[in-house]
Amino acid sequence: MKGGTSWNGFWNTGIEEDVSLVLTSASFVMNLRISIVSWRSMFQMRLNGTDGYGVVSGRNRSYGNQTYTFGPRWGWQNAPSQAASETLELETDGNNAFIRETRALLFPEDNPNGEWPRPGTAAEAFRCMQLLENIRATLGLRANYSS
Repeated sequence: MKGGTSWNGFWNTGIEEDVSLVLTSASFVMNLRISIVSWRSMFQMRLNGTDGYGVVSGRNRSYGNQTYTFGPRWGWQNAPSQAASETLELETDGNNAFIRETRALLFPEDNPNGEWPRPGTAAEAFRCMQLLENIRATLGLRANYSS
């Protein structure tokens, strides 16, 4: 983690209410913003690669349908605009997400082509907890554990 900031002064919940982070690895940089005080339900991931970019938006309900849009690198060179060069690759209302996740967890043999999300492993969950601890230590935040 390169740095970040947090704020928890609106709801006074004792947890971070607005967090901005800059995370790095050997091959990428990630800017992450999480807020429970932005007043508009929004979910968006923007991924930039060497050949283009992808945008995942929405999560169903008040977030809107979930979409995945791909845009080629320098797409404006071959289209009237960058937006015109983008392709909507997938749109779903997300209504079956829980069913697909449960099937992937309980019946992995029914998913030979990897169509459903793979459940996380205990090792992956532990690495997430280690990252959270690193973030809290870097930002000088106390751990919020319930007993």
